[in-house]
Amino acid sequence: MFARSLTTGVAFDGLTISNVRIQDTTADGINFDGGVTHATVQNTYIRNTGDDGLAMWSSGTADANDSFRHDTVVLPVLANNFAIYGGHDNSITSDYATDTVTQGGGIGVGNRFAAVPLSGTTLIANNTLARTGTLDPNWHFGVGAIWFYASDEDMTGTVNVDDNPILDSPYDAFGFVGDYIPNATPPAKAITNVFINGAIVRNAGTFVAQLPSAGSATMS
Repeated sequence: MFARSLTTGVAFDGLTISNVRIQDTTADGINFDGGVTHATVQNTYIRNTGDDGLAMWSSGTADANDSFRHDTVVLPVLANNFAIYGGHDNSITSDYATDTVTQGGGIGVGNRFAAVPLSGTTLIANNTLARTGTLDPNWHFGVGAIWFYASDEDMTGTVNVDDNPILDSPYDAFGFVGDYIPNATPPAKAITNVFINGAIVRNAGTFVAQLPSAGSATMS
């Protein structure tokens, strides 16, 4: 299901999707694709998607003030259970993610896919992640249960990550990945202004935090 603008400007404002069940898709379950504002997906169950379960992708125009809340995403075959690509002031709260399969984590936040860069404050709070994050066959290292990816450019927007239990992740609980820049100092794009508070991590397969990027973050 795509919420997408066919003309320049706001695609949807004030859209609410509630109590929906989506299974066995070849692509995303629901994707806010550029310029979706003040929109919500809530109390929705998504299983066995071919790409991200629930995604906000600021393609061309920023998604802003959107939320995924009280949703369950199970067994995405590719990519993330939940994802935010660029935009500003969006949130993923009180959701449940489990059993990622490949090339993704439970929750991914990043400047990726030519999205309008992340800005404002992004909130990731009170989500439970069980067995999320996988080995990426291209990178040959694990993707975090919650991970941040500076692919197109440095990530500087504030991301608050509060009170998320991460249970039985096969690899790291938190991952920070910056794409490589040849002959640059530092050689990878930077991630800054990420604040992780009150997390519970149980039985991570590798590390609590893995940091193949430049930049800094705060954990308490």
